[in-house]
Amino acid sequence: NSKTALATNGKNLTIEVGTKKSELSFDADLTLEELRDKINKEKAGVTANVVNDGTGYRLTLSATDTGAANTIKVSSTSSSSDLDKLLYAGGGGAPCASNAGQTQTAQDARVRIDGLTVTDSSNTLTEAIDGVTLTLTKKTEAAKPITVTVAKDTGSAKSLIEGISKSYNDLMKTLDSLTYF
Repeated sequence: NSKTALATNGKNLTIEVGTKKSELSFDADLTLEELRDKINKEKAGVTANVVNDGTGYRLTLSATDTGAANTIKVSSTSSSSDLDKLLYAGGGGAPCASNAGQTQTAQDARVRIDGLTVTDSSNTLTEAIDGVTLTLTKKTEAAKPITVTVAKDTGSAKSLIEGISKSYNDLMKTLDSLTYF
């Protein structure tokens, strides 16, 4: 039950995400929902949720920043049967009713551009090709590469210049009609 109090009074949790470290201490027993709210309020580099997976309620943590460098670790200098279920030192392993685990590995986006492997913590690459932003939306197979062609968009520049020219000509007609004797 997500509303059952956990033995957290007088205990602490340390949440590490990449190089960010947040210390949470508890001065009362908290429900899973209250723990979620406290973690989210702390802005510990994770987003906490409570999810019922059909066998019980689970606290889930997702790193707010993407990439392999943002692996989540949860530790404590305190111990309680409830708190120990939340501890996670990394290294994989599926979560279960008795201990925390990992459901998705933190990883970087990897793409090959002109034969070179480019790695980024985000699926939006802004520095791989000068002046081009690539948004990676799906995984592809090496045997089925996607070809992207980058070309100058002279049409929009031409339209902009034509629009400026028309506005200037319209302004001149208006000025002529206002100053006509």
